[in-house]
Amino acid sequence: MFADKRKEIGAVFTDDGVHYFTGVAKSAVAHISTLLPSIGSVFIGGLWLVPMLESAATLVESGRGEFDAATGAEAATTVTNFLRNTLLPWASRPQGDIRTVKAAGGHDELVDDATTILRMLGAIR
Repeated sequence: MFADKRKEIGAVFTDDGVHYFTGVAKSAVAHISTLLPSIGSVFIGGLWLVPMLESAATLVESGRGEFDAATGAEAATTVTNFLRNTLLPWASRPQGDIRTVKAAGGHDELVDDATTILRMLGAIR
């Protein structure tokens, strides 16, 4: 699968390819650094990101074993299946279904805070 793409893959590591991807990285950072401060108090309060980042780290760690153990073709198939069956369908229609929010002790004190955050994000009115 990758053998027939040797020329295209090799082009990524040429001087032109490095220049292109450096520009893309700088552009992405410029857009993200413009977007994040516009979120305002949610960005400043940043604690809402911690659970999401912990979940993302867990996801990456859990998928890591599959790719390490797989050969190149198996890893490519696994990535392709993940992209087609999971990521792309979700990206075309991202949504979450939040039914309850409870603290560790079972108290419902987090509902007001979660409602405030979702209202700031424009998810609810």
